[in-house]
Amino acid sequence: MQYNNILIVRLSAIGDIVMASGLISALKTRYPEAKLSWLAEPAGATLLQQNPLLDEVILWPRNEWQKVRKAKGIIALLKRVNSFKKQLASRQFDLVIDAQGLLKSGLLAWLSGAQYKVGINSREGSQWLMNKVVTSPWSADISSEYRAAAKFFGAPEAAFQYSLIASKETQQHTEALLLEHTQGQPYVVFCPFTTRAQKHWVDGHWRELYKQVNQSICAHIIILGGPSDIAHSERLAKQMPGIINLTGKTTLLECSEIIRGAKGVIGVDTGLTHMAMAHHTPVIALFGSTLPYENTFNPNGRVLSDKLACSPCKRRPTCEARFDCMVGLTPQRVSNALGEVL
Repeated sequence: MQYNNILIVRLSAIGDIVMASGLISALKTRYPEAKLSWLAEPAGATLLQQNPLLDEVILWPRNEWQKVRKAKGIIALLKRVNSFKKQLASRQFDLVIDAQGLLKSGLLAWLSGAQYKVGINSREGSQWLMNKVVTSPWSADISSEYRAAAKFFGAPEAAFQYSLIASKETQQHTEALLLEHTQGQPYVVFCPFTTRAQKHWVDGHWRELYKQVNQSICAHIIILGGPSDIAHSERLAKQMPGIINLTGKTTLLECSEIIRGAKGVIGVDTGLTHMAMAHHTPVIALFGSTLPYENTFNPNGRVLSDKLACSPCKRRPTCEARFDCMVGLTPQRVSNALGEVL
């Protein structure tokens, strides 16, 4: 079947938007004449707004809706929802892909008024809002559910290519920032920050790894993270003399460009680590309570994960905050793995 106006709904999180971005090239290959749009929350949208393969990035004003509901009540909120519904309907989408599979994303897909709605691993009741659900059981392959969706639409397997594209202006600004801090010399990136305590590596391990990388690799070391990570990054940086701390000082696309040009990356389960996988940068991913993938499709991408009896526990740790799965990934193991991919 031919589609002319396609909407992808993947609202958040950054790592999942990175891993779903392969749908852009896959759908463009399968439907070269189609208009392609993406619906995301503002934070995630910043990763997509400079992508020339997307005709439009539509913002879902989630925080604004929450404020309206709190200040003015449900009737005022419903008016906002109805207005947004009209905005989506005016675009006349004939296909919407709910790449998040949650009730909130499914409702937004339904609000679009698209003729045909396809969900990926739809749950929470969103499956009842779809015309078709692409079911993809967990696989060790990175982005397996999004690759399954691309296959469902008939896109060639090779067409699934991550699409993290920055404008020339962003590229030039990032180059200038790197030149200021590294004088054009090679650099390694640390990505220590993530959303939940059980996904973090041990701070002491980061400090020891910093020493080992400094001794074994001729390169600057940069810490990257977001504004909410600044305090944590400053605590780490105090014990890493000479480290370049850019936490909270770059946009997501600038982070992406820094990671693209890195000699190597070490990171936990966070969007920045997944960016490194997407860019085929040499990268060591440290997974414990989560195991989003093992097969990286990156010849220089390595996953370190100890398969303990309790892992992956995801959001339900049973170790009384010892986080044995992350403690066991010693700095020496990580340093050795980095040396193997460089």
